[in-house]
Amino acid sequence: MALHSFLGSKLFFHVVISSAMLIGSVWSLDSKYEACLPQNCGSGPNIKFPFWILQNDRDFCGHPGFEVTCEQNKPIYRTSMSHYLIKDIFYQNQSFQLVNVEVLNTTCLAPQLNFSWDRSSLKFVSSHTDLMFLYNCSEPVHIGYNQVSVGCASTANSTNISSVALVPRGEVLNGISVPCETLIFAPVELDEGRANETLMTIDYRKLLVNGFVLKWSGTSCADECIRSGGNCGFLDENPVCLCPDRPHSRHCNDESDPITDWRYEACRPQNCGSGPNIAYPFQIIQDTVDFCGYPGFEVYCEGNRPIYATSRGNYFIENIFYQNNSFLLVNAMVINSICPTPPKFFAFDRSSLSFGPNHADLYLFYNCTDSFTANYTGYPISCASNSTHLTFAYLDTGISTVNCTGLPCESWVAAPVEIEGGQNGQEIESMDYAELLRFGFTLEWVGIGCDECEKSGGRCGFNNSNGVCFCLDGPHGRHCNDVIPGSVILLFCLLVIAIWCCKKWSNVSSYVFSRNTSSDPSSKADLEGGDIYFRVPVFSYHELEEATNNFDPSKELGDGGFGTVYHGKLKDGREVAVKRLYEHNYKRMAQFINEIEILTRLRHKYLVSLYGCTSRQSRELLLVYEFIPNGTVADHLHGDLAEGGPLTWPIRMNIAIETADALAYLHASDIIHRDVKTTNILLDNNCNVKVADFGLSRLFPTNMTHVSTAPQGTPGYVDPEYHQCYQLTDKSDVYSFGVVLIELISSMPAVDISRDRHEINLANLAMSKIQNRAFHELIDPSLGFESNSSVERMATSVAEVAFRCLQLEKEMRPTMDEVVEALKEIQEYKDDDCVEELASTQPPTSPEGDEAVLLKTFKAPPSPDTVTERWASCSTASISSR
Repeated sequence: MALHSFLGSKLFFHVVISSAMLIGSVWSLDSKYEACLPQNCGSGPNIKFPFWILQNDRDFCGHPGFEVTCEQNKPIYRTSMSHYLIKDIFYQNQSFQLVNVEVLNTTCLAPQLNFSWDRSSLKFVSSHTDLMFLYNCSEPVHIGYNQVSVGCASTANSTNISSVALVPRGEVLNGISVPCETLIFAPVELDEGRANETLMTIDYRKLLVNGFVLKWSGTSCADECIRSGGNCGFLDENPVCLCPDRPHSRHCNDESDPITDWRYEACRPQNCGSGPNIAYPFQIIQDTVDFCGYPGFEVYCEGNRPIYATSRGNYFIENIFYQNNSFLLVNAMVINSICPTPPKFFAFDRSSLSFGPNHADLYLFYNCTDSFTANYTGYPISCASNSTHLTFAYLDTGISTVNCTGLPCESWVAAPVEIEGGQNGQEIESMDYAELLRFGFTLEWVGIGCDECEKSGGRCGFNNSNGVCFCLDGPHGRHCNDVIPGSVILLFCLLVIAIWCCKKWSNVSSYVFSRNTSSDPSSKADLEGGDIYFRVPVFSYHELEEATNNFDPSKELGDGGFGTVYHGKLKDGREVAVKRLYEHNYKRMAQFINEIEILTRLRHKYLVSLYGCTSRQSRELLLVYEFIPNGTVADHLHGDLAEGGPLTWPIRMNIAIETADALAYLHASDIIHRDVKTTNILLDNNCNVKVADFGLSRLFPTNMTHVSTAPQGTPGYVDPEYHQCYQLTDKSDVYSFGVVLIELISSMPAVDISRDRHEINLANLAMSKIQNRAFHELIDPSLGFESNSSVERMATSVAEVAFRCLQLEKEMRPTMDEVVEALKEIQEYKDDDCVEELASTQPPTSPEGDEAVLLKTFKAPPSPDTVTERWASCSTASISSR
């Protein structure tokens, strides 16, 4: 206990001092600084500048050409010719050790591709040795160097031979006939003292597996940046120092040399060459910038003039009156026309726009007979008339009602115009209708203010479906001066975390198993933590090692951020899944204990069952679950199992309902899963759901609105409000489940870097498609969306439920109980009359209006557009936790 007390006090002192130093130097952490903290792939060396892990929107964390991808929790360096495992990185001497993945994944160590790289920034540490492989030679080749046979590399049933020789790097076989199919040069590493050795004394296979070392130059992180507490990065083709407050050129203490945030620069007001300045809520559409304006206020430049496009035509923006939130539009078809006759009605999104106070409608009646004049006193438009058919204009100021039913005209259009007031249809003869059209009309916008941000020196924008204030030092919530409250909150949280860490250290150390037993189900052991007591069967490490055939890689079922799962068979015949945690340390022990604690208190048909675990004294931490044989939902949607044919719509609907039911049960049990994703949803042979992986799950106090904890989870599924505000609630699971629903209807993965940069995250893609009513671009056509009306109705309705779950503000999301009810309702609807009855009981909230089945049990926003009008808030009572 004395040792534990000492360690606890040391830990507390360290965290408090670190917190004080952090708060003394920064007010709020810059997003780029946080994004570029050193990290790894689950194993292997830490990745930091000039390297960077290839992720969404994080190309500023490293130098071009030093991208690292994570494959099976290992760091991989890719070249144009092959992939290489990064065994180690030596930052002090600017070098890293690589091994060809080709030779690691085969018993025949014979690389098939030459190594190549950008030699302008990389070079070999030792520049004297290559292995030269000569493949499928028709006769022995005499090259002056000792050769060793590589029989496994020769073509089967052939007399050709393959061999390898240790040669000086860059060796050119001038004047030597080489009757071989292929020559491959593989760099290897030899100590200076062994440079003259040959393959007679050295095993070439060991050389290949040991790899080689490359050295980089000119791309190191400046010492002054690191000493000042920064992380090096690369912005606008220049190295920078990413600091807790904002990016700097050289180091974090250089207040005279801050770097202006690029988004602030990108959102400066601009114009099309003529016309008004374009600023928030408007934005000029560009290839790389889409966050400077509010959705629906996109402006195009055409002939140096700003164009506002609608579904019914294009309109020139003549002026924008930012002080009174209005802008003047003119129909592009009439502005230079000798005979202006607009063919279509004007249309706009009335939820954010409305006509100005002097609005009137100019009705244009096309190709009418003589009897038209008996009903209206219209102004004849001679340029659009002939001897038998006449065209008239009629101004309606709202005093009288125009009844267009049964008129003796082929068509009619109502064009908005602006009047001074007092005119009516009787005075049209004294006015020029063409001038009315060319003067245009005014629209006003509401609910999209930017005063608070602009007064603080910022520029408004709209990022990730939420309003944001772009400032010189980076994005802020409402204005550029909102940093002091954040620092106070951060200090408080860090102090509480320090206290919690000390307490948790003591608690974890007190977890004990009473004894090791066999896999007999009746065998039990006590696991005690704090005031919680529970019993689970305990397995020996040797028993599970034998069950998995010494953790044979061929028995791997999958891996994640914390461990690899293997298929095994116990002596009593039970098939099991064994999770092998990567490390045996304090953090992994806490996750190990947490998962046991969660699973032993749960019993539900759609949750995976825990059979037992190893003791904490075991050489490795192992958890034993029931084996679910049919893979994960991800495997069936867009993985290896998808090739056998897509999951049918009824199966996907059942998966959605069963998963939602399991999550609702967790929430009713005061547990948040925190890592809901399709790879954690298993399927049995009947395609019934088993939700798994509770390593990140949290017990949730019933008297709290949320738990404050560092965001954890999987990219693409993490609740944005949780990520931004560090506030975990049951609505965080709801957001993740919304992503799962989109995967079920689209068959697309949650994150796909091959998609357009704005659609890499499936949630962003889905919100855009649903808001634009482009369901056919979202829903997997193989489900019968375009041929089966029942599937179309249900899939569209599920998209509606997902849309609610993916709202940025947690208050706008339903509970899981409400989601379960809505999904069951969608599945059970059979009669179209029922759909109409539902639509009549509440206003339409879907992009499809009353054509979709809507959620009845929770308050919904009036349209997909209006849910984004509120600004995110992170202020509620909380407790602090990890």
